[in-house]
Amino acid sequence: MVVDFALFRRYISPAVLVGIYYAGAIAMPVVLSIGYRMILHGRYSPTTAIAPLFDLLRESAGGSRVRLGVAIALLLLLAETGWRMAAEFMVVYFEIAGRLEHACGGC
Repeated sequence: MVVDFALFRRYISPAVLVGIYYAGAIAMPVVLSIGYRMILHGRYSPTTAIAPLFDLLRESAGGSRVRLGVAIALLLLLAETGWRMAAEFMVVYFEIAGRLEHACGGC
């Protein structure tokens, strides 16, 4: 049965895709929050290319901290929207594939 899913002989049902979507939608902010806390407490060593961004996270300056918070919120919103679009695409793709197989008699 797993081989059939891997070879796309059988498709994932829309209910499973919705469950995967909600799991990812809930996990995304949690993982972002954990990563943010790791950066704040210095348990993450950034590379030199992105070190200035992490320095901003560690600073206590109010204005830049607020701007960074707004930027993180917008990025999270964009990530959630992209995740939603990917899930909807998969649901529609599998619906269309199922209807085409049904229409041609399982060719």
